[in-house]
Amino acid sequence: MKRFWTFTLLAFLLISFCAELWIGARPLLVRYQDHFYFPIFSSMRSGEFFGEDYAWEAEYPKLQEKWQNTGSPDWILMPWIPLGPLTIDLVQSPPAAPDVRHWFGTDSSGRDVLARFIYGFRTAFVMAVAYVALTMALALGLALLSALSPGWVDLVLQRGMEIWVMIPFLYVAIAIVSLVTLDKVLLVVILSIFSWPTLSLYLRAQILQVKEQDYIQAARVLGLPQLRIICFHILPQIWPFLLSFLPFVLAAALVTLTSLDFLGFGLPPPEPSWGDLLQQALERPYAWWIAAPVLVGLFVVLTAVTVIGEAIRNKQNPRQTQNQ
Repeated sequence: MKRFWTFTLLAFLLISFCAELWIGARPLLVRYQDHFYFPIFSSMRSGEFFGEDYAWEAEYPKLQEKWQNTGSPDWILMPWIPLGPLTIDLVQSPPAAPDVRHWFGTDSSGRDVLARFIYGFRTAFVMAVAYVALTMALALGLALLSALSPGWVDLVLQRGMEIWVMIPFLYVAIAIVSLVTLDKVLLVVILSIFSWPTLSLYLRAQILQVKEQDYIQAARVLGLPQLRIICFHILPQIWPFLLSFLPFVLAAALVTLTSLDFLGFGLPPPEPSWGDLLQQALERPYAWWIAAPVLVGLFVVLTAVTVIGEAIRNKQNPRQTQNQ
């Protein structure tokens, strides 16, 4: 079972991180005046660059049609689905049901739901990984400082962590993001600042157990530097515990980011996100095709992450697994 869910999650990641190769508004390859260009890997090229009379980014589908109609030797190789997450198609009144052109239909603005679903997952996953890394770094750093410092420092940090844990982090995060102009980095930083205390308390307890071991005491008697003891004796012992937490923190991060986008306090539009699709579906219950892929995607991704997390935890605690 865990192999199936691991493969499923890897497939999700591969499809989303290679999205430009099969779904997108930029061509894979352009041949123009005996030169070859790769728009998906380069900066924006204006219509003027290709001999058109406008300065914004080239409209590649129209350019391709023009070259075909005029018999030009130039050509464009578009992705399999030539629609990006920001491409607006108003051929049908939005939101339009799934058809041959839009497999998952369009949203309320005429943008392709499949493209926004794929690109939205990639954005959320990258932000969730950054959120997990920053949260764990903060939690580990403060846990080490608390557990290895003199008693009064440890006491002050414990009280501070306990107070920080009691803060309703989601409400405070909503209040902060409603007052500032958000970008991806700032959103990750704000969420991490309010997410580290609980994990830090768990890590502190683990570090206190490890530092009383005989080999740690022996290392101190031998005069080893504190940094060496931390890096080569303490961290290797608590790393399995930290690793077992990682998938569950990642799942919580994905849910939090989706929730903020759904409530309108996440990434600003028109940035593709799962939460934005759910919010549109809530306003238009008849447009089931907007919410369906997100709900299925959340179920699959969260289940896969949870199963993988349980597998990692069982690997780190074989005795507990045998007892169960």
